[in-house]
Amino acid sequence: MASTWYYASPERPRLWRVTLAWLYRYWEPLTVAGLTALTLWMYLFRRHLTPDVHTDEYNYYRAGYNIWRFGSNAWPESGPITVHPPIYFLCEALLFSLVRTDVEGMYQGVYTARILNAIFATITALLVYLLARKLGGKRMAFLAMGVYMLDPFILRTNRRGMLETLTELWVVIAFLFFYLWHTHFTFRRQIALGVVMGLSLLTKELAIVSLVALYPFIALLPVNPLPARQALRHPLWRWVFVYWHDFKGIFSEKFALLKGLTLSFLVGLLMWTAFPIWAFSVGNGQRFLETKFSLLLRWSGKVQTTGWNRPGVSFLDPLLNNLRQYATSYILLGVGGLITLWLFFANRDTATRFLLAWAASLYATFAFVIVAGQNNDQYFYLLIIPSLLVVTYALERFMRQQKRMSPRWRWPVTIVVSVLCASFFAYNAYDWVHVYGVGVDNARWQLTQWVNDNIPPGETIGVGIRVTAYVQAMFPHNRVVTVINERQTRQMGIRYVVTGSKWLAYRFGDFEPSYYQWIEDYGKPLFSVYGPTAWRLTVYYLNY
Repeated sequence: MASTWYYASPERPRLWRVTLAWLYRYWEPLTVAGLTALTLWMYLFRRHLTPDVHTDEYNYYRAGYNIWRFGSNAWPESGPITVHPPIYFLCEALLFSLVRTDVEGMYQGVYTARILNAIFATITALLVYLLARKLGGKRMAFLAMGVYMLDPFILRTNRRGMLETLTELWVVIAFLFFYLWHTHFTFRRQIALGVVMGLSLLTKELAIVSLVALYPFIALLPVNPLPARQALRHPLWRWVFVYWHDFKGIFSEKFALLKGLTLSFLVGLLMWTAFPIWAFSVGNGQRFLETKFSLLLRWSGKVQTTGWNRPGVSFLDPLLNNLRQYATSYILLGVGGLITLWLFFANRDTATRFLLAWAASLYATFAFVIVAGQNNDQYFYLLIIPSLLVVTYALERFMRQQKRMSPRWRWPVTIVVSVLCASFFAYNAYDWVHVYGVGVDNARWQLTQWVNDNIPPGETIGVGIRVTAYVQAMFPHNRVVTVINERQTRQMGIRYVVTGSKWLAYRFGDFEPSYYQWIEDYGKPLFSVYGPTAWRLTVYYLNY
């Protein structure tokens, strides 16, 4: 009878050891997944309490609502929308069709629409991680993602339903694709990049100022080496042709990239032409051209109707008023500009050239905007992402090269840089808790609720600014008119007036300066509320 052998089974490893081994093996994707979930929560948490509803948010909500409810890309009071392309509004309509509740009314609709930007911002944070990982490795990737998560200016922009969030999402995808594909830029990849460019332009045409930075990147790429020649044994005419062939050879890769990128731009522009074609098809071609020409004049500074640097408003006032909340954002932009200058003289690998082209192009563009053009603060969202990538890339290079430093300076410099970075993240984390975690910034909502509860429906309310659809939506049950002086107020028999300290400080409206003093002299304040966005809003009852 054959003998049977029994082998003792090895001791089963303990569960905690298996868990630790699994965590050690997959720590990076698990950490990224956790940070991604945290980013989404940071944008969704208390979105109805802070920040206050912005004018543009309400306009974009109305556009998406009309597409969802009526199938029309139009505003009721002015017809088809030609100021912005429709991609973002279509995304809002899709969200409303899925949610179906809490989309009626200005405030509930805007708060629901903010879910969309929270998702877009979370995807952008993940893309920033992936792009930074390709540029500088894991350490730079986590630094860049952390800065994106906590930067106060990025948080403020992405917690609102603004176009810039989705616009920059497409831009980051385009830059990531081109950086990954530039060494093997096939026809299919050129078309794919063109589609992404088209989506960015169909979200907001301002994306073009970022996308054109891909051309300087091609210019900064190294050329192929010139082949060595043993002797010039050919006649002069043949020598010219031989070296012309060499000249084409050393620039062949750049020419190929240039042609491929141009094809991508043509695909993107071809997609964008669907917007003007639609405008002409519905009989608004002339209005479309007038709107785009007006936007171009505003961007170039020929006409200044909005923006920080319009006549009569100091450029420094908004900077100083927002200094406490956005101090680290200002520092990030300033340090990013200095590092961009340093990149001109640094040892240039492909990542350095890529970041130099992107950041230098955007800094040059926004320098012009600050000096001469229309300088709305939300535009800087397009600049701050290349800025944070430049800063984190410089930190990564410093960490790699610190071992080459003299021992006398290595540790002091390392300690100083570490303390500065820790202070940066700690301050931003505190700022998020203070502004969004426990803070309240919904003064306009409080004003609307008080007016609905205390002023009779149909009563006329005077305001010192132009009555737009947004202003009327703040007082849905009352008639709202613009009054700029005492004479108009008496003639119209207005008893209730709403004033805003921000309207007065930034000259929103054509009211006479003495009008506010007259209101304070003859009016009785019934309700007053303050918010970081709207500042002081006060309801007066005039007894004249």
